[in-house]
Amino acid sequence: MSGTPAKIVALATAGMAMAAPAWPTGGTGTRPAAADITPIDAMRICCQQRSYEKAKMLACVLLWKDIHQPEALYYLAVALEGLKDRPQAAAFVHILQRVLEEERFAKHPHRASMQRWCRARLRGLEAASQPCTRSRPATSSATAPVSRPAAVEFTSPQKVSDAWMDRVRADLRPLHHLYCWTLVGGRKDAAKDWIHNRQGRMHRSGAKYMDDVHGRKGVLFAIPRKPSKGRSRLVIRNVGKGRVLRIGVRGYGFPFRMNVVVGKKTLFTKAIPVRPWQDVKIDLAEHAGKDAEVTIELVVPEKQRWAEGAFFDYIEFFRR
Repeated sequence: MSGTPAKIVALATAGMAMAAPAWPTGGTGTRPAAADITPIDAMRICCQQRSYEKAKMLACVLLWKDIHQPEALYYLAVALEGLKDRPQAAAFVHILQRVLEEERFAKHPHRASMQRWCRARLRGLEAASQPCTRSRPATSSATAPVSRPAAVEFTSPQKVSDAWMDRVRADLRPLHHLYCWTLVGGRKDAAKDWIHNRQGRMHRSGAKYMDDVHGRKGVLFAIPRKPSKGRSRLVIRNVGKGRVLRIGVRGYGFPFRMNVVVGKKTLFTKAIPVRPWQDVKIDLAEHAGKDAEVTIELVVPEKQRWAEGAFFDYIEFFRR
Protein backbone atom coordinates (compact mmCIF):
# COMPACT_ATOMS: atom_id res chain seq x y z
CA MET A 1 0.00 0.00 0.00
CA SER A 2 2.91 2.34 -0.55
CA GLY A 3 3.27 5.20 -2.98
CA THR A 4 1.19 8.12 -4.11
CA PRO A 5 -1.70 7.88 -6.60
CA ALA A 6 -0.48 8.38 -10.15
CA LYS A 7 -3.21 10.92 -10.79
CA ILE A 8 -2.04 13.29 -8.08
CA VAL A 9 1.63 12.66 -8.88
CA ALA A 10 0.91 13.86 -12.41
CA LEU A 11 -0.86 16.92 -11.08
CA ALA A 12 2.02 17.64 -8.73
CA THR A 13 4.49 17.46 -11.62
CA ALA A 14 2.38 19.76 -13.79
CA GLY A 15 0.89 21.77 -10.96
CA MET A 16 3.19 24.76 -11.27
CA ALA A 17 2.47 25.12 -14.96
CA MET A 18 -1.29 24.80 -14.55
CA ALA A 19 -1.32 27.87 -12.31
CA ALA A 20 0.46 30.01 -14.90
CA PRO A 21 -2.67 31.26 -16.75
CA ALA A 22 -3.56 33.39 -13.72
CA TRP A 23 -0.50 35.58 -14.30
CA PRO A 24 -1.42 38.93 -15.93
CA THR A 25 -0.71 39.13 -19.66
CA GLY A 26 -0.43 42.92 -19.79
CA GLY A 27 1.79 45.48 -18.06
CA THR A 28 5.50 45.38 -17.36
CA GLY A 29 5.54 42.48 -14.93
CA THR A 30 7.63 39.44 -15.67
CA ARG A 31 5.81 36.14 -15.89
CA PRO A 32 7.47 33.66 -13.48
CA ALA A 33 8.73 30.30 -14.63
CA ALA A 34 6.55 27.37 -13.62
CA ALA A 35 9.34 26.18 -11.31
CA ASP A 36 9.06 29.48 -9.38
CA ILE A 37 5.42 28.83 -8.46
CA THR A 38 5.17 26.85 -5.24
CA PRO A 39 2.45 24.26 -4.59
CA ILE A 40 0.85 26.70 -2.14
CA ASP A 41 0.84 29.41 -4.84
CA ALA A 42 -0.72 26.94 -7.27
CA MET A 43 -3.48 25.98 -4.82
CA ARG A 44 -4.22 29.64 -4.07
CA ILE A 45 -4.45 30.50 -7.78
CA CYS A 46 -6.60 27.45 -8.51
CA CYS A 47 -9.02 28.44 -5.74
CA GLN A 48 -9.13 32.02 -7.07
CA GLN A 49 -9.97 30.62 -10.50
CA ARG A 50 -12.50 28.23 -8.97
CA SER A 51 -10.50 25.29 -10.28
CA TYR A 52 -11.39 23.47 -7.09
CA GLU A 53 -10.72 19.93 -8.28
CA LYS A 54 -7.15 20.88 -9.22
CA ALA A 55 -6.65 22.65 -5.89
CA LYS A 56 -7.99 19.61 -4.06
CA MET A 57 -5.64 17.22 -5.83
CA LEU A 58 -2.62 19.46 -5.28
CA ALA A 59 -3.46 19.63 -1.57
CA CYS A 60 -3.69 15.85 -1.48
CA VAL A 61 -0.18 15.62 -2.96
CA LEU A 62 1.19 17.45 0.07
CA LEU A 63 -1.04 15.79 2.65
CA TRP A 64 -0.68 12.25 1.30
CA LYS A 65 2.39 11.56 3.44
CA ASP A 66 2.29 14.50 5.89
CA ILE A 67 -1.00 15.76 7.34
CA HIS A 68 0.70 18.47 9.44
CA GLN A 69 0.66 21.22 6.81
CA PRO A 70 -1.65 24.14 7.69
CA GLU A 71 -1.71 25.85 4.29
CA ALA A 72 -2.47 22.64 2.41
CA LEU A 73 -5.27 21.81 4.87
CA TYR A 74 -6.65 25.32 4.47
CA TYR A 75 -6.79 25.15 0.67
CA LEU A 76 -8.15 21.61 0.75
CA ALA A 77 -11.04 22.79 2.94
CA VAL A 78 -11.65 25.77 0.62
CA ALA A 79 -11.60 23.49 -2.43
CA LEU A 80 -13.94 20.94 -0.87
CA GLU A 81 -16.44 23.63 0.05
CA GLY A 82 -16.15 24.98 -3.50
CA LEU A 83 -16.99 21.47 -4.71
CA LYS A 84 -20.10 21.52 -2.46
CA ASP A 85 -18.70 18.82 -0.20
CA ARG A 86 -19.44 20.69 3.00
CA PRO A 87 -19.16 17.73 5.43
CA GLN A 88 -15.65 16.92 4.19
CA ALA A 89 -14.69 20.60 4.21
CA ALA A 90 -15.78 20.82 7.84
CA ALA A 91 -13.83 17.69 8.75
CA PHE A 92 -10.63 19.18 7.37
CA VAL A 93 -11.27 22.51 9.12
CA HIS A 94 -11.44 20.57 12.40
CA ILE A 95 -8.19 18.81 11.51
CA LEU A 96 -6.58 22.16 10.64
CA GLN A 97 -7.57 23.42 14.09
CA ARG A 98 -5.85 20.40 15.62
CA VAL A 99 -2.67 21.00 13.62
CA LEU A 100 -2.57 24.68 14.56
CA GLU A 101 -2.72 23.72 18.24
CA GLU A 102 0.61 21.90 17.95
CA GLU A 103 3.67 23.48 19.54
CA ARG A 104 5.61 23.42 16.26
CA PHE A 105 3.20 26.01 14.83
CA ALA A 106 3.18 28.32 17.86
CA LYS A 107 5.15 30.94 15.90
CA HIS A 108 3.53 30.36 12.51
CA PRO A 109 2.98 33.86 11.04
CA HIS A 110 -0.63 33.11 10.09
CA ARG A 111 -1.60 30.96 13.04
CA ALA A 112 -3.95 33.44 14.73
CA SER A 113 -5.66 34.48 11.50
CA MET A 114 -6.10 30.86 10.42
CA GLN A 115 -7.59 29.96 13.80
CA ARG A 116 -10.08 32.83 13.45
CA TRP A 117 -10.90 31.63 9.95
CA CYS A 118 -11.53 28.11 11.23
CA ARG A 119 -13.98 29.31 13.86
CA ALA A 120 -15.81 31.54 11.39
CA ARG A 121 -15.87 28.91 8.65
CA LEU A 122 -17.31 26.23 10.88
CA ARG A 123 -20.21 28.54 11.71
CA GLY A 124 -21.03 28.54 8.02
CA LEU A 125 -20.72 24.80 7.45
CA GLU A 126 -23.68 22.56 8.04
CA ALA A 127 -22.03 19.30 9.06
CA ALA A 128 -18.85 18.48 10.97
CA SER A 129 -19.04 14.69 10.64
CA GLN A 130 -20.63 11.97 8.59
CA PRO A 131 -24.39 11.35 8.84
CA CYS A 132 -25.38 9.00 11.61
CA THR A 133 -26.45 5.52 10.57
CA ARG A 134 -27.73 4.41 13.97
CA SER A 135 -31.18 4.52 15.50
CA ARG A 136 -30.15 7.44 17.73
CA PRO A 137 -28.60 10.48 16.01
CA ALA A 138 -25.09 11.79 16.53
CA THR A 139 -24.11 15.45 16.70
CA SER A 140 -24.55 16.71 13.16
CA SER A 141 -23.95 20.46 13.32
CA ALA A 142 -20.48 21.85 12.70
CA THR A 143 -20.98 24.35 15.52
CA ALA A 144 -22.95 22.20 17.97
CA PRO A 145 -21.31 21.70 21.37
CA VAL A 146 -19.65 18.40 22.09
CA SER A 147 -22.30 15.95 23.20
CA ARG A 148 -22.32 15.36 26.97
CA PRO A 149 -24.74 12.43 27.41
CA ALA A 150 -25.75 10.98 30.72
CA ALA A 151 -24.52 7.41 31.05
CA VAL A 152 -27.14 4.89 29.93
CA GLU A 153 -27.39 1.12 30.00
CA PHE A 154 -25.88 -0.89 27.16
CA THR A 155 -28.43 -2.96 25.24
CA SER A 156 -26.70 -3.90 21.97
CA PRO A 157 -23.96 -2.64 19.63
CA GLN A 158 -26.60 -1.60 17.09
CA LYS A 159 -28.26 0.75 19.61
CA VAL A 160 -25.12 2.76 20.44
CA SER A 161 -25.34 6.26 18.96
CA ASP A 162 -22.53 7.56 16.74
CA ALA A 163 -22.30 10.62 19.03
CA TRP A 164 -19.10 9.24 20.54
CA MET A 165 -17.31 9.95 17.24
CA ASP A 166 -17.60 13.70 17.76
CA ARG A 167 -15.97 13.42 21.20
CA VAL A 168 -13.03 11.17 20.36
CA ARG A 169 -9.65 12.49 19.14
CA ALA A 170 -7.41 10.20 17.14
CA ASP A 171 -3.72 10.87 16.63
CA LEU A 172 -3.42 12.54 13.24
CA ARG A 173 -2.10 10.40 10.40
CA PRO A 174 -1.28 11.10 6.72
CA LEU A 175 -3.98 10.46 4.15
CA HIS A 176 -1.96 7.54 2.81
CA HIS A 177 -1.83 5.76 6.18
CA LEU A 178 -5.62 5.96 6.44
CA TYR A 179 -6.09 4.64 2.88
CA CYS A 180 -7.99 7.79 1.83
CA TRP A 181 -8.23 6.60 -1.76
CA THR A 182 -11.82 7.77 -2.25
CA LEU A 183 -10.58 11.35 -1.82
CA VAL A 184 -8.39 11.01 -4.92
CA GLY A 185 -10.63 8.93 -7.14
CA GLY A 186 -9.75 5.46 -5.87
CA ARG A 187 -6.74 3.20 -6.16
CA LYS A 188 -6.49 2.10 -9.79
CA ASP A 189 -4.35 -1.00 -9.19
CA ALA A 190 -6.83 -2.41 -6.66
CA ALA A 191 -10.23 -3.99 -7.23
CA LYS A 192 -13.16 -1.58 -7.50
CA ASP A 193 -14.93 -3.47 -4.73
CA TRP A 194 -11.97 -3.14 -2.34
CA ILE A 195 -13.40 -1.60 0.82
CA HIS A 196 -11.17 1.50 0.68
CA ASN A 197 -12.15 2.12 -2.94
CA ARG A 198 -15.85 1.81 -2.12
CA GLN A 199 -16.10 3.92 1.01
CA GLY A 200 -14.32 6.08 3.54
CA ARG A 201 -14.17 9.81 4.27
CA MET A 202 -12.15 11.83 6.75
CA HIS A 203 -13.82 12.49 10.08
CA ARG A 204 -13.34 15.46 12.39
CA SER A 205 -11.83 13.08 14.97
CA GLY A 206 -8.78 12.55 12.75
CA ALA A 207 -9.80 8.96 11.98
CA LYS A 208 -11.59 7.85 8.80
CA TYR A 209 -15.34 7.30 8.76
CA MET A 210 -16.75 4.24 7.01
CA ASP A 211 -20.43 3.51 6.42
CA ASP A 212 -20.61 -0.26 6.72
CA VAL A 213 -17.89 -2.66 7.82
CA HIS A 214 -18.56 -6.37 8.29
CA GLY A 215 -22.16 -5.81 9.33
CA ARG A 216 -21.57 -2.79 11.57
CA LYS A 217 -22.96 0.63 10.55
CA GLY A 218 -20.94 3.78 11.19
CA VAL A 219 -17.32 2.81 11.93
CA LEU A 220 -14.05 4.71 12.47
CA PHE A 221 -10.80 3.43 10.96
CA ALA A 222 -7.54 4.12 12.79
CA ILE A 223 -3.91 2.97 12.55
CA PRO A 224 -2.03 0.84 15.16
CA ARG A 225 1.72 1.39 15.44
CA LYS A 226 4.78 -0.24 16.93
CA PRO A 227 6.01 1.62 20.04
CA SER A 228 9.35 2.19 18.33
CA LYS A 229 7.52 4.10 15.57
CA GLY A 230 5.56 6.34 17.93
CA ARG A 231 2.25 6.24 19.73
CA SER A 232 -1.18 5.66 18.25
CA ARG A 233 -4.11 6.66 20.44
CA LEU A 234 -7.79 7.46 20.59
CA VAL A 235 -8.70 9.76 23.49
CA ILE A 236 -12.20 10.32 24.89
CA ARG A 237 -13.55 11.82 28.11
CA ASN A 238 -16.10 10.14 30.35
CA VAL A 239 -18.34 13.20 30.21
CA GLY A 240 -21.44 11.17 31.06
CA LYS A 241 -19.68 9.82 34.15
CA GLY A 242 -20.38 6.21 33.27
CA ARG A 243 -19.08 3.31 35.32
CA VAL A 244 -17.92 1.09 32.46
CA LEU A 245 -16.40 1.66 29.04
CA ARG A 246 -17.55 -0.51 26.15
CA ILE A 247 -15.72 -0.83 22.86
CA GLY A 248 -16.67 -2.58 19.61
CA VAL A 249 -13.44 -3.29 17.72
CA ARG A 250 -11.73 -5.60 15.24
CA GLY A 251 -8.41 -5.62 13.42
CA TYR A 252 -7.96 -4.92 9.73
CA GLY A 253 -5.43 -7.03 7.87
CA PHE A 254 -3.49 -8.04 10.97
CA PRO A 255 -4.15 -8.26 14.74
CA PHE A 256 -2.98 -5.65 17.23
CA ARG A 257 -3.04 -5.07 20.98
CA MET A 258 -5.48 -2.61 22.55
CA ASN A 259 -4.67 -1.00 25.90
CA VAL A 260 -7.10 1.17 27.86
CA VAL A 261 -5.30 3.69 30.05
CA VAL A 262 -6.41 6.34 32.56
CA GLY A 263 -3.61 8.55 33.78
CA LYS A 264 -0.63 6.23 34.15
CA LYS A 265 -2.69 3.14 34.96
CA THR A 266 -3.53 0.48 32.37
CA LEU A 267 -7.04 -0.76 33.16
CA PHE A 268 -7.36 -3.26 30.33
CA THR A 269 -5.30 -4.94 27.63
CA LYS A 270 -6.39 -7.38 24.95
CA ALA A 271 -5.10 -8.85 21.71
CA ILE A 272 -7.60 -7.83 19.01
CA PRO A 273 -7.99 -10.30 16.12
CA VAL A 274 -9.02 -9.56 12.55
CA ARG A 275 -12.30 -11.39 13.10
CA PRO A 276 -14.86 -11.47 14.59
CA TRP A 277 -15.95 -8.17 16.13
CA GLN A 278 -14.85 -7.88 19.74
CA ASP A 279 -17.39 -6.27 22.07
CA VAL A 280 -15.43 -5.63 25.24
CA LYS A 281 -16.45 -4.22 28.60
CA ILE A 282 -13.92 -2.38 30.77
CA ASP A 283 -14.51 -1.69 34.45
CA LEU A 284 -13.28 1.85 35.14
CA ALA A 285 -12.44 0.90 38.75
CA GLU A 286 -11.62 3.99 40.83
CA HIS A 287 -12.38 6.19 37.83
CA ALA A 288 -15.98 4.96 37.56
CA GLY A 289 -18.50 7.80 37.67
CA LYS A 290 -15.81 10.44 37.15
CA ASP A 291 -15.23 12.87 34.30
CA ALA A 292 -11.88 11.32 33.43
CA GLU A 293 -9.92 11.22 30.18
CA VAL A 294 -9.48 7.71 28.81
CA THR A 295 -6.83 6.74 26.26
CA ILE A 296 -7.14 3.73 23.96
CA GLU A 297 -3.69 2.71 22.74
CA LEU A 298 -3.36 0.78 19.46
CA VAL A 299 -0.14 -1.22 19.68
CA VAL A 300 1.59 -3.47 17.18
CA PRO A 301 4.00 -5.87 18.93
CA GLU A 302 7.59 -5.15 17.93
CA LYS A 303 8.11 -8.73 16.74
CA GLN A 304 5.02 -8.61 14.51
CA ARG A 305 6.20 -7.87 10.98
CA TRP A 306 3.03 -6.46 9.43
CA ALA A 307 0.20 -4.20 10.54
CA GLU A 308 -2.61 -2.30 8.82
CA GLY A 309 -5.54 -0.87 10.72
CA ALA A 310 -8.29 -1.07 13.30
CA PHE A 311 -12.07 -0.65 13.02
CA PHE A 312 -14.06 0.87 15.89
CA ASP A 313 -17.82 0.44 15.94
CA TYR A 314 -18.25 2.33 19.21
CA ILE A 315 -16.28 3.68 22.17
CA GLU A 316 -18.79 4.74 24.78
CA PHE A 317 -19.47 4.89 28.53
CA PHE A 318 -22.41 3.19 30.24
CA ARG A 319 -23.84 2.62 33.69
CA ARG A 320 -23.16 -1.10 33.36
